[in-house]
Amino acid sequence: MTRPGVFVTLDGPGGVGKSTLTGALALAVALADLGLTAYEMREPTDTPLGNLAR
Repeated sequence: MTRPGVFVTLDGPGGVGKSTLTGALALAVALADLGLTAYEMREPTDTPLGNLAR
């Protein structure tokens, strides 16, 4: 049986510290410690096309 998921985003303009904040919160690690699965993503992705878009 699966439980419903939660989608959390942290939005804001470039250079304001979003990556620093998410690293400091260590949210994915905290969720994993609770036995939950978390995926950290960024958009555009870190692929050649995503880097070109960025």
